[in-house]
Amino acid sequence: MLFDANGLEVYCCTPRVFRVVWKPNHNVFDPCEETTWSVVGTQRNAPRFSAQGTPRADVLDVCFGGGATENVSDSPLRVSSINNGTPSRGLAWHCKNASGEWVALHEDLHYRQDDEDGSSGLGNALVHRFVRRESDAYLGLGETSGSLNKQGRRYRIRATDCMGYNARTADPLYKHLPFLIVFRQDIQQYYGIFYDTTHESVVDLGCEANNYYGPYSMFATRSKSLDYYFIAGPTLADVVQTFSTSVVGTVPRQPAWSFGYLGSAMGYTDDPRGVEALLIFLQECRSHQVVCTGFYMSSGYSMGDDGLRYVFEWNKRRFPDPKSLTTAFHEAGVRLIANIKPAMLTSHPSFDTATTADLFVRDKHDASKVELTTFWGGPGAHLNFLNCNTRDYWAQRVEKDLLEHGIDTTWNDNNEYTEVSGSCAIVEEGTLVRTVPARGVRCVQTLLMTGTSFETQCRHNAPSAPLPTLSSEGVPPAFVVARSGMYGSHRIASTWTGDNYTSWETLVFNIPMGLGLALSGWSNIGHDIGGFSGPVPAPELMYRWCQQGLFHPRYTIHSWKIGHSENSPWMYDKEDSRHTQRLAALTQFRFRMIPWLVQLNTLASSEGIPMIAPLLYYHPFTSTYVDRYDMFYFGPNVIVIPPLQEGVDEWDVPFFPEGEWWSLDGRRHFIHDTPTSVRVVAPREPHDVNDIDGLLPPVFVRAGSIIPLLAQSVVPRDEVVVGLRNEDDPALSKVELRCYPSTIDAALDWTQCKSVSPDMLTRAPAGSLPLNGDPRAQMVVVSL
Repeated sequence: MLFDANGLEVYCCTPRVFRVVWKPNHNVFDPCEETTWSVVGTQRNAPRFSAQGTPRADVLDVCFGGGATENVSDSPLRVSSINNGTPSRGLAWHCKNASGEWVALHEDLHYRQDDEDGSSGLGNALVHRFVRRESDAYLGLGETSGSLNKQGRRYRIRATDCMGYNARTADPLYKHLPFLIVFRQDIQQYYGIFYDTTHESVVDLGCEANNYYGPYSMFATRSKSLDYYFIAGPTLADVVQTFSTSVVGTVPRQPAWSFGYLGSAMGYTDDPRGVEALLIFLQECRSHQVVCTGFYMSSGYSMGDDGLRYVFEWNKRRFPDPKSLTTAFHEAGVRLIANIKPAMLTSHPSFDTATTADLFVRDKHDASKVELTTFWGGPGAHLNFLNCNTRDYWAQRVEKDLLEHGIDTTWNDNNEYTEVSGSCAIVEEGTLVRTVPARGVRCVQTLLMTGTSFETQCRHNAPSAPLPTLSSEGVPPAFVVARSGMYGSHRIASTWTGDNYTSWETLVFNIPMGLGLALSGWSNIGHDIGGFSGPVPAPELMYRWCQQGLFHPRYTIHSWKIGHSENSPWMYDKEDSRHTQRLAALTQFRFRMIPWLVQLNTLASSEGIPMIAPLLYYHPFTSTYVDRYDMFYFGPNVIVIPPLQEGVDEWDVPFFPEGEWWSLDGRRHFIHDTPTSVRVVAPREPHDVNDIDGLLPPVFVRAGSIIPLLAQSVVPRDEVVVGLRNEDDPALSKVELRCYPSTIDAALDWTQCKSVSPDMLTRAPAGSLPLNGDPRAQMVVVSL
């Protein structure tokens, strides 16, 4: 311990990361939080998933090798106890400015226990209030609605199933990610605060005011202890990458196929024709030359003849032979991602068996009974993954009912545990450890569900290999998807922003929502293209959504529309086949982008560099970018400008970043010393569907960069195959490098370009890369 400030225990974990612990209730951690599942610290041999987590009392030793108290003099931070004239406690943090002078960075108002009437709205809660300035910008907080800068907003951190949410105003959403990034614009410094709590919490960033304190922000939690990490800047990238690599761990590497177009729609598996409807999807891909490498199989495969959904129970009338179905998809080069849910309706065939085995969350008033809650279709009970017997049961069902039938991966859905409020028995090795209130571990249930699926797939796919760690080489043997999650989920799963609503407003505000997730350490994400719920999108909106989605890590068209008018690349074919041709061409280009996405994913997993990021990430002190999300970075060297306004074909983009830039097709080149307005063009109905660059949104590449793409010649046009046969598919080795030289900087070194792997550079023929510094240089394509 560095010091104790009136009950606030302060620890130096690394020179850039400090930990603050407050245990006002008999000096013990909250019973729901005796373990941390989120923090792995600097230990690269930590498993990507551990059902047991790490005891909080051992975090400093286990996760940070004992801490860095002896090296605290190397820290860019100083912390001290403050006395603000009240009985409450507080800390003051200082940092060095650009001149090397120590300046005030963050100052607490107080830490206190609120009673039932407290302003947090959480009842009995612990509250941390700190000084706020009107010029402060607030970023992160995971998946939240509204703009990029959260100043003036108030958010609940409570994972909720919120289908059809308003992307501009809705709260709460699906995830539990209490990581706040503060930008002190007045002193040009960033810092982060991660609250390691599993309880429902509230963050107020200027919505609440109190005459007695002056402007402040607030974090409040139902927990009976407070445990948080303070992370140094000075830049936004410093905070984000330190948080990922030295506190919670990074996102996993993913298989190449997961970066292609992934088809989906509720209507396919809900269709009374069952298998026939799914095979028609493959035939539509072939007919329209749509390239598809994976398919999200919605829960309709487990929908009984009564219309209710029973997890793991195949409807054998509509899906009589699951193995033949998966074989057909695999022969087409398409992987299957099966939807599973963590609750059973009381009419589920296995409900009584699971009840007898004590696998469910218990009733909070009578622990001998199962807690019945509202679930999709009627009353049901949620599985309690804190019980090792439940995890074993889940693993057996994933193996027997999915993986043995040829399902490739799991889609862990409807896992917010929104309605659960009973009690959860923590059982390990057949022994009851303790019982805790369910509302304090809702997000832990979500993590353990996803983690159990992940481990089961790992053991199925690589039975003799050890489970993946943060330092494991290559792609883990399992790829899983989760809608909800907490820190820990991001180390094993890809995610998306849930059941969004079809509208132009959603198209706009899903962008800062995704960028917030990326800044919060979970960047392998995407959105349901076209909107999951609501009306069927008009052709223009669908095209714009596909253009934007192309430059996100997850590219999935998914929907649940009344009358089964599902979103798909061919949804307008009867109206005008040119719409289909455009959307099909985008899936073909997405296929070519796979090596590019694989490299960005590798950077995110190894260095914590987000796959997508706001302009502020690479231009941290440009004030005009504090709330800009009408353009964003796709990797470190590429800016995407998605068309966001209905009926607009060209527009001016103010304050485009300074520097030397090329358009993605190499036809346009400009140099700016300062942020400058740029005119861009993106026709709503481009006529030449064979000119892929004309179908894309405006995309600009920083000079000195290389973009790897699969060669056009390997895009599937087979009568059978519409995707990737396997991870060793020869198509993946046919790569071309688009090289964008600098015309003014001869010192630029191609080996420093992060968007291409060193292996690809070594495969480039000698002398094939253009010279930097040649004023006559043009974009060059090099085939490997």
